Amino acid sequence: MKILIGFLLALFISGQAYSKDEYKSLKDVCSEYEDAIVDTRNNMIRFLENNMKAEWDEQDIRLQKYSKIYHYLDCSDFR
Repeated sequence: MKILIGFLLALFISGQAYSKDEYKSLKDVCSEYEDAIVDTRNNMIRFLENNMKAEWDEQDIRLQKYSKIYHYLDCSDFR
């Protein structure tokens, strides 16, 4: 058991060393998803004006996905 804990600890530490530092905090992640939601919504409005149904459906699926992530991260606290 001690060997397993040691192995998992080493794996965790080495995994952290190779991770990207693109996002420094949860606020940065929420900001990124908020921008994605706004961009997707703007694309949907543009596709609606040009009567492009297939692109509208793609953007609708993307908007639902981003909105769920934004909601589950509870990003409303960081506005």
